[in-house]
Amino acid sequence: MSDTTQVHAAESSSGGSESLKAFRAILAAEAAAGIAHPKSVDTAALLKSEGAASAKTGIEARAAERKLVNGRVRVTLGGGTVIMGKMLDVSMLGASLMLEDLLAVKKTCTLDCDIFHSGKRYVFFVPALSVHAVLVSGKGFKVGFQFGPRTPAATQTLEDLLR
Repeated sequence: MSDTTQVHAAESSSGGSESLKAFRAILAAEAAAGIAHPKSVDTAALLKSEGAASAKTGIEARAAERKLVNGRVRVTLGGGTVIMGKMLDVSMLGASLMLEDLLAVKKTCTLDCDIFHSGKRYVFFVPALSVHAVLVSGKGFKVGFQFGPRTPAATQTLEDLLR
């Protein structure tokens, strides 16, 4: 970088809070002392290099791909309490449901799922653990579940659904 470029960069980055200005002063002192810092990741460039699909949806942190579906789910808790809900999405490892009432995190249950997708009905049951719950304005609570050990029949049904 030339001297004039450095001057323009310093002038354009002079705004901000007092703590930001102090941080910039520390970085400038370290740079003058020869201490180099790795460049930060340019998120926009990263998304562009991963293609348009990733740029639209963001970076997916899930271990398994999920599929958006519509279906009914019966959540049966340990004490026999039954809660009815709507399935929003599903993967081999878990699902998101919309429930009218809040379900506490780390509750074990059984999910009885009845899903219609692409003209076909998929029915399976699987043990699950609630892992998160978020209020969705005016609609209820979106609750995420992680599946427990699946039966071979449930695994086959999920594989057929996710194709």
